[in-house]
Amino acid sequence: MFRAAAISFAVVLGLVALAGAGAILLHPVTGQVLDAETGQPLVGVSVLVGEQEMVTDAHGSFAVRGLDRLQPLRAQAPGYQPLEGASIPGGLAGWPASFRLTLQPVVLKGTVHDAATGAPIAGATVRVGDRTVQTGADGSYAVERVLPGAQVSAQARYYRPANPVTYQGQEAIDLALAYLPTTVTVQDSSGGQPLAGAQVTAGGATAQSDEQGRVSFARLQPQTEVRASLAGYEEAQGQAGPGDTLVLSLRRSAVRGTVRDQNGKPVAGALVLARVAGQEPRLAYTDAEGRYEFQGLPANASLLVRKAGFAKLERDLAKEPNYDLSLQPFVAKGIYLAFHFLRPAYAEQLQANLAMVDRTELNTVVIEIKTETGYLGFQPKNPVAQAIGAGYDDVIDVRALLANLKQRGIYSIARIPIFEDDLLATKRPEWAVHTAGGGVWRAAGGRAWTDPFRKEVWEYNVGIAKEAIELGFDEVQFDYVRFPSDGYISLCRYAQESTSESRVAAITGFMAYARSELDKVGAFFSVDTFGLTTFDHSEQGVGQMLDQMAQYVDYASPMVYPSTYLVGMLNLNDPWRQPYEVVKRSLDAAHQKTSTLIRPWLQHYDDYHGVGIKYGLPEYMAQKQAAADGGSWGWLWWNILGEYDERTFAPAQ
Repeated sequence: MFRAAAISFAVVLGLVALAGAGAILLHPVTGQVLDAETGQPLVGVSVLVGEQEMVTDAHGSFAVRGLDRLQPLRAQAPGYQPLEGASIPGGLAGWPASFRLTLQPVVLKGTVHDAATGAPIAGATVRVGDRTVQTGADGSYAVERVLPGAQVSAQARYYRPANPVTYQGQEAIDLALAYLPTTVTVQDSSGGQPLAGAQVTAGGATAQSDEQGRVSFARLQPQTEVRASLAGYEEAQGQAGPGDTLVLSLRRSAVRGTVRDQNGKPVAGALVLARVAGQEPRLAYTDAEGRYEFQGLPANASLLVRKAGFAKLERDLAKEPNYDLSLQPFVAKGIYLAFHFLRPAYAEQLQANLAMVDRTELNTVVIEIKTETGYLGFQPKNPVAQAIGAGYDDVIDVRALLANLKQRGIYSIARIPIFEDDLLATKRPEWAVHTAGGGVWRAAGGRAWTDPFRKEVWEYNVGIAKEAIELGFDEVQFDYVRFPSDGYISLCRYAQESTSESRVAAITGFMAYARSELDKVGAFFSVDTFGLTTFDHSEQGVGQMLDQMAQYVDYASPMVYPSTYLVGMLNLNDPWRQPYEVVKRSLDAAHQKTSTLIRPWLQHYDDYHGVGIKYGLPEYMAQKQAAADGGSWGWLWWNILGEYDERTFAPAQ
């Protein structure tokens, strides 16, 4: 195992001969210890000569005195093989006064191999103390001059590092490395919940996920394709290798979710609209438990949820893949702004009204986006509207206005008169109400009406409503959803016979059609009716039946203006002077007819010229109190000039 110092045998024999000649003059003997490979002097080597012990200095040198004969020598240093069995001469005259010793470095050898297969691992990094070496193709390594106590460890890509081994003079240290496992977690994409029982396939192996949704593979190669599948979910895939942790999120092939209110209670009958760019929207309605479902909904879909009494909710599933939705209540408190407020000349008055909304409990504006004359407050895309020149030029940028309202937290409703449409009836006379002679019939005010029986008129107005929603309105409200009532109505001729039954069927049919179409854009939908529809059980010749119309809207808005009620209605002797009773009794009667939320129009104007009645703040407050007492879901105030007494409204909270 050990090799002796490189002391020349000739020198030793000569020394012995001199000693035999009887020379007795002694002198010091010096030595130097060198590295056998590098020739560099070794510092701190422990040298034992006879009974004298010394340590080499910075030059690797040592000195011995008083030697008169051959003495045994032993030298050792950390990281080197010890030198034993050599002798040095004494300090006799004529004997050499100095000599050199060489020490062979310790060499630690070993291999790094796979703990499971025993296969050598090439390119592994072996750390010995503060030095590192790489294993060769056969997994072997060698390190010289290893100090006792040095920690020996190894690591390699795709393997767990080996536990350190302490070097204590071993000739060889072999190290086994364990291959890193791959962990796959399977979860539900909507909420991140782990999915148990999913089938996970990788590298030819298949396993099922546990209760935590996890699967472990012992020996996957780098960038192995991993697939996960589970009944009711779309397959997901990814790539993983040793040591990786891969999360696969499975999207439900049948997307299911629940809509709840702010208290966590399920919301039944909510519209859930799923939209994907380039595809037709898909609709679902929540059941009694607030649940809804879509089959095969792509990851880039967005959801819109609409339910009367709540604020609209929109969610981009690509950014927030959660199918459970919570709605917040919303009660509209609004004022009416007629068409002229969209003209630049009225910009100051418009902003004054919006500032009042900001300062008070008001949160809603109803904007007349289409007039009874048939003109629109924007340039339409509808080809019929373009052909008849329905787009009014002298208006502000309505899209920008609506964007500003959203920033201010103001809910916007587009008022759209339907069948009173002078422009459409004049430009498309075949769609108009006619006289017995075939001409276009006109009401007492001189305006022409479109025929409520004509499906073309239905489609035209619903198309305008969709464009209003695209502009940015939160809701569309239809007005004049009826047959004409003023003028020589006995002269009216329609596309089919006008009877009480046919008129109700036409109006109700239009409402059903509008609802089905507006659901496709997720619009809130409301309708204005005569105030008498709340308590009268006939259609009064105009086709309006509150109970039948209200089933198709989110909010029914009867116009319960005291000035339109006659003596005896609602058993009132003087309805003009009884605003509280008119509103309260009308609402009570309406609730008996329908479960649809009632959001009435209230009177904010003086319509009693010449009869000695002054309509002002007391009458406004009486109506407002009656609406609250009558269970209304908010209210809307009408004033054609947009002149409102701010004292009617509580300050903003």
